[in-house]
Amino acid sequence: FFCSYGVEPARVPRLTMAWGLPAFINCFQKPVQSSDETVKPYRVVFVLGGPGSGKGTQCGRITEKYGWVHLSAGDLLRAERKDPKSKDGELINEYIREGKIVPVEITLGLLKKAMRASGKRDFLIDGFPRNPDNLSGWEANMTEDCENPACLYLETTEAVMQERVLRRAAETAAAGGATRTDDNVGVSARGLDASRPSWTQ
Repeated sequence: FFCSYGVEPARVPRLTMAWGLPAFINCFQKPVQSSDETVKPYRVVFVLGGPGSGKGTQCGRITEKYGWVHLSAGDLLRAERKDPKSKDGELINEYIREGKIVPVEITLGLLKKAMRASGKRDFLIDGFPRNPDNLSGWEANMTEDCENPACLYLETTEAVMQERVLRRAAETAAAGGATRTDDNVGVSARGLDASRPSWTQ
């Protein structure tokens, strides 16, 4: 994987594990002070990568070891679209079904709500930002209250990601659960394209 420490996500360089990993781990162990020593209400580490790249797995491990709260943008969107009271449910469903990126205003609203409801300070945000529009929306609305000490980008081959997505769908179906709308070859392929942040190209 690639990790960035103390760098804006839009300018993430590809770092070697030897340099990047110790600094990345360090950000979970102690608060990172801003230059003017003002502590912001929240610390956020972005966790990025294609569908099936292992974002949820790695976030689970970090949460268990360091106590950070894992917020999956995808899970929040899927929960919202199932809420019969949601005014955005059908729109979200259409975007997810087609493998498109949901408008940033909707995703940010759900993230803000979840962060406030948790009562915690430290968050792993999985699957966001996914494009420059997402990042611009975050910078315009969230940077006043959030420090971003690091960004974790997980990368593996497309073949591995496709296999994991299809296996996840098969295991869910075998257990009697409802499979995700985006857990199929066509949608996951479009998701792979949409999940490639422009700053990693």
